[in-house]
This record gives sequence, C-alpha cells and structure tokens, in this order.
Amino acid sequence: MGLFDFLTKKPSQNTQSDAMIWVEVAGKIAGTIWHLIQTDPKFLANPFTRVVLRNDWNVGIASDQCDPEKILGSRDVAFAFLREDQQAYNKWVEGLKNASPMFHQIETEQFAKVLTRKLREQVQLVD
Repeated sequence: MGLFDFLTKKPSQNTQSDAMIWVEVAGKIAGTIWHLIQTDPKFLANPFTRVVLRNDWNVGIASDQCDPEKILGSRDVAFAFLREDQQAYNKWVEGLKNASPMFHQIETEQFAKVLTRKLREQVQLVD
C-alpha cells in the first residue's frame, strides 16, 4: 500500500439492494403522509391525491386534477393514487378514525407499504 493509494479511485460502495431502496421509498411516503395528516388532512381527502416517485428516489404528493398525459413531470417516474387500492385506503382511514393516536402512525406506515408496492409494479430498475 503506497502513500498515495488514497488518490486512486475505489470501486463503488453502493451495495444497497433494490429491496432497501424500496424500504426507503416507503419511509418517505409514510413521513410525507404523516406530515400532511398533521398539517393539512383535507389535502389527503381529495380523490385525485397521488404519490409521485421522482427519478432521484424522492417522493411528492399532488392533488391537482389534470390531463392523464400530463400527470408526470420531467423528473417523475411513476405515480399511485391514494385511492388506487380502495380497500387499503378505507382500512387506513378507518384506522385513523378508530385507533388510538398511538397507532395512527402505524396505520400510515402500513398504508405507505401498499402505495410503495403500487409504485414498484410500475418501475423497472436499470443498473
């Protein structure tokens, strides 16, 4: 090992599996929805509200009604409506209404997993 070995380019340390990437996406979705529950719950009640996955693995939530051809922006990869899986949506809403406040975040995380599965069905990962 030479003195200047630190200057040589080392192989990429990105060993994160596809599964872990999707776990992070689910966490971001849950966190975003949880924030909106606290700040603007009416926003989530809109039937056009959707989770949007961007090309940098960040997520956003939109609720505008627009032409289906224009739903995705230039950096957007996929989207899933909150009500796309109506059964999961109803279960989440009922959980928020009936469960104690301690369990609201758990219900939101479970719902985020469903939305993440919907997004994952639409995205093909390429190395």
